[in-house]
Amino acid sequence: MAVKINFNICDNSPECSGIAVCDTGALFWDENKINMLGDPGMLSVDNSKCISCGKCIGDEGCPVGAIIFAPTDEELETITK
Repeated sequence: MAVKINFNICDNSPECSGIAVCDTGALFWDENKINMLGDPGMLSVDNSKCISCGKCIGDEGCPVGAIIFAPTDEELETITK
């Protein structure tokens, strides 16, 4: 299972609803990363913690569809292209 964030449409907010619904902490705010604007803090994914529940992409998760889920890394690569 693999989760990726499309930062072309993500607002990269520490108040991300995907973080709020993620029971395992797979989606989290990483204050140590620098975002695309050069500011500290970035929405991040730890795919090793993801249990494929789908909450982050469901109604309570990302309202703009910026979180992408694929069952395999190969499928994620295809989707990302």
